[in-house]
Amino acid sequence: MAPEQARGHPEPRSDLYALGCLLFELVTGRLPFQAPDSVSCLTAHLSVQPPAPSSVAAGVPQAWDALLLRLLRKDPAERYASAADAAEALRGLAGASEHVPAATARLPEASPSPPAAGSPPGKPAVAWSWIAVAVWFLIALVAATVTAANLDGDFDGRDLVGGAGVVAVATGGLIVWFAVQARPRWRARLALPLRFLPPTLLFCLYALVVAAAVTDEVSSTGEIEWGYWLTAGGGSTLVWGVSW
Repeated sequence: MAPEQARGHPEPRSDLYALGCLLFELVTGRLPFQAPDSVSCLTAHLSVQPPAPSSVAAGVPQAWDALLLRLLRKDPAERYASAADAAEALRGLAGASEHVPAATARLPEASPSPPAAGSPPGKPAVAWSWIAVAVWFLIALVAATVTAANLDGDFDGRDLVGGAGVVAVATGGLIVWFAVQARPRWRARLALPLRFLPPTLLFCLYALVVAAAVTDEVSSTGEIEWGYWLTAGGGSTLVWGVSW
């Protein structure tokens, strides 16, 4: 997957990046990046420069290095302008005197080249980290405001303890966030559960609103209008369940 496609902005030249990955494996016998899990592999595609094919497999001509590394550029604008241009470059290699040997004579495993100077490795992770810090700051600000307002009017320390508890929970969550971000294996294991966290929280919020409405109805009328709740409440709950 091309870096721009992983960020949600695919374009026609994203296919040229995929072609470069396939040709790299055909020429060298291995993928451009070696990673222990899918998250680390995606991170490498986003920020790590691929090694030259000739550093991975013996006997690869420099012309193939140039072609493959151009296909694997992070910036789409630095790749070939179109598939036709890439095909023309491949035809030029077909007529060259040098040939690419079968990928049997392997060199010792080469480490990926470090990111080029000026490239912003880990930029998406940094952005999410700033968002997490901003959310923590917002929670702390709201907790401090509610504590200072003293909504119940009683000066018994419960507001202060409640506000401090909210800030402590938010701080613990922020620490866990940074710990998970620093460990790719943890991120891979939490990726699937985190997908279901937002809809689950919204569903719980919806359930609280419905429960409050039912409680208010019972306290005011002494009974529940089952016909209303079976149609309106049941229908909306069904929509929530399907979307979840």
